[in-house]
Amino acid sequence: MGEKTRLKEDCKTKIAQTLCKLNIDGLLRWVNKNSLLVVTYHGVYDKFCRGTLPLFTHLHVDLLREHLKFLKSNYNVISLSEFTSCLKERKPWPERAALITFDDGLRNNYEVAFPVLKEFDLPAVIYLTVNYIGTDKLLWFDELYLLLKKCLEDAVKTELLAEYLGPIPDSCDIGELYPICSKRLKNKSIMERMEIIKRLKQLACIEGNPILSEPFKFLSWEQVLEMKSSGLIEFGVHTATHRMVSELSPDEWEKEIVAPKNKIEKIIGNTIDTFCYPNGVPDVDFFQEHEKFLKSRGYVCAFSAHEGLNSPKYDQYRLGRISVGSDISSEINFFRLNTAGFISFLRTKLKFIT
Repeated sequence: MGEKTRLKEDCKTKIAQTLCKLNIDGLLRWVNKNSLLVVTYHGVYDKFCRGTLPLFTHLHVDLLREHLKFLKSNYNVISLSEFTSCLKERKPWPERAALITFDDGLRNNYEVAFPVLKEFDLPAVIYLTVNYIGTDKLLWFDELYLLLKKCLEDAVKTELLAEYLGPIPDSCDIGELYPICSKRLKNKSIMERMEIIKRLKQLACIEGNPILSEPFKFLSWEQVLEMKSSGLIEFGVHTATHRMVSELSPDEWEKEIVAPKNKIEKIIGNTIDTFCYPNGVPDVDFFQEHEKFLKSRGYVCAFSAHEGLNSPKYDQYRLGRISVGSDISSEINFFRLNTAGFISFLRTKLKFIT
C-alpha cells in the first residue's frame, strides 16, 4: 500500500470511529430497518496461513469473528431459505434483516469460516463456482496472484512482465502490482487471459498449475454435504467456471448458468434457485436479458456487486450487497457504518468516498 493510500485510509478510519461514537450507525440502522443487508465475503484465513495476504478477497478470521459478533447483536440474521420464502410468498422480511454470503466456494470457507459460523450459530450462503468444486483448479485471478508473486520473488525483470501485462511501475510490491494486472486481464477475452497466464508460467518456470497455496483451494463435495447437513449453510450458483455472464454467448448460458444448478441439486438433494453474478456490476457484467434468462430457468433472485442495502422496493435479480475484504472495509467502525448504509449513501449521493 502506498503512503498516500495509507494516509487516506487512516483518515477514513478516524472519521468512522468518530461517527460511530456519535451512534450515527445506530441511527441509520433504525432509519433502514426495513431494508435487507447482504454482506459478502470470499476467502478467510487464520494464523496457520503464512503471512498476510494482500488480497481484498481474503480476510483474517479474527476480523470475521468481530463482524459476526456485531451482526448477531445488531441484526436479525436470516437464512437463504427464509429470504427466498419471503420472495415467493411476497411477504416482508423481518426488521433489520441480514444475509451472510460467501462467493466462489473456497475450502477455507469450510476449514476456517464454518467453525466460526457454528460458534455464533449464524446461517450463511456459499455461492459455488461449480466446476471447480472437488478439483485442484485455480481461478484465473488467483493463479495470476501466485504467478506474479513467484515472478517478483525470482526477480523477473519488469520489462518482461510488461511485455504481457502492459506498463508496470518500477519497484512495486505484490500488493500494488496485482490489482493493476488483474484489472487489465479482467477486460480481456478469456482466450487472451489464458494466453497471458501461459506466458507468465513460462516466466515463472512453472509447469501446469502453481503450487496450490491454502487460501486458493476449493471445497470438496464431501465438505459441501457436511456443511449442508449442519442446517446452517446453504448453497447457490456462481456459474460453472466464474465467467462474467456478459462475456458469454447465448449458447453458453445453459452450460454456465443452468448446468451447475442441476449439478448441485443432484448432489445435495435440495432445490437451488438463487444465483450470484461473477464480478457482478449491473449493466456491465450482466444485463436485463440475463435476468430474464435466470427467471425462465427457475432462479428466484440473483445477487450483484451493487454496493448498498435492498429497500422493500428491490429488484430481485440485481440485489445489492456490502462487500467486505482485507482493506478498510473490514475495520469494525467502517463496517458498522457501511452495513448501516452510510458509505453507499455517500458514494452514490455525495460522490465523497471513492
